[in-house]
Amino acid sequence: GPVLLVLEILLLIAWKTAGYYGLDRLFFKYVGAPWKPGLWFQKKKA
Repeated sequence: GPVLLVLEILLLIAWKTAGYYGLDRLFFKYVGAPWKPGLWFQKKKA
């Protein structure tokens, strides 16, 4: 109910703020996206 609505709104505000300051570029570099894993999730080559 209302708690999830408030959490959703806060998440959207945080996402937009991070995008404005360019923090999402740093985030996606390390975490990655569904089509390209980030630095933390890449498999080591043997």
